[in-house]
Amino acid sequence: AAEIRELVAFDPRDPGRWWLRLGGERWGPVWLGQDAVDWARAEGAPLTLYATPLDWLRAGCRGAVLLDAGGDLFADLFDGIARIRVPDVAFAAKVYALLRVKPPGEARAVHPEVAVMDGVAEDAA
Repeated sequence: AAEIRELVAFDPRDPGRWWLRLGGERWGPVWLGQDAVDWARAEGAPLTLYATPLDWLRAGCRGAVLLDAGGDLFADLFDGIARIRVPDVAFAAKVYALLRVKPPGEARAVHPEVAVMDGVAEDAA
């Protein structure tokens, strides 16, 4: 019988809120589109990031959505990724701000560039 490893549920009327069910032992971040994250890191390609599972579904399941950071700092999840593409300026501003959160006393010299798909929103380097 098939085993559910990860399940995400959301109400389309409120797609920014979702619930997860994770099977087995799990640690670290949970993504929709983990393959896109891995590919962007390995190939030096931009990562297309969506704010909600509904946005990701509407985009044909291309790119990724961070469902749960798993206790990691947001910026650490993007180590090795030079550019993050997002669909709109509002989400770009949120991603840009989250990339700058760091533990006290830690300096983070390099951040991915955050770009809106039809132009650059902010150079985060």
